[in-house]
Amino acid sequence: MVLWHRSCFANCANESRYHGNDGFSFKDAMRVKPSHAQQGYTLIELMIALAILGLLAGLAIPTFMRYQAKARQAEAATNLGAIFATETAFFGEAARYSNFTEAGFSLAAATNRYTYRAEQTDSAGLGTGTVQMIGAAIGPVTVDNVSVPARSHLQEFTATATANLDEDTTIDQWHVDDMKRGINAADTDDIFS
Repeated sequence: MVLWHRSCFANCANESRYHGNDGFSFKDAMRVKPSHAQQGYTLIELMIALAILGLLAGLAIPTFMRYQAKARQAEAATNLGAIFATETAFFGEAARYSNFTEAGFSLAAATNRYTYRAEQTDSAGLGTGTVQMIGAAIGPVTVDNVSVPARSHLQEFTATATANLDEDTTIDQWHVDDMKRGINAADTDDIFS
């Protein structure tokens, strides 16, 4: 039997020579200890997992985008509610409605996605035809509400909010009037169109 020295793996010429506890055979040196079961995944298993993740993402992302756009619509309802309160207070003082500057309305920060419009009135409360616009700070400035345009006069007002939330051809259109109508639902809904 050929013995190998553990420290140098040098072949000892004398097979009968004893190396003490430090010696072991070539067979012992080449023996591979059985390890625990192989751990890991095959390529097929990884591809199946990726396909499932892709399918779930394909279903979840459009739904997420729809919910995100729906949350953005809250901006229009909130700001139109503030416009209603401002216009009502202005009417109490001046006995007429008017545009944002005269009524004293301004946005708290330049983070709006909607374009807001209100018509100016003269001192007699007649509409001048001049529509004041607060342009969208995020996203494109959109055209006025074609369903219910911005207008003001002595006894009535309508302020509008428009935006293109998902970059398609449909414009999200909202309005509020002196009776607080139109604030709960979009005139034209950009999300579910």
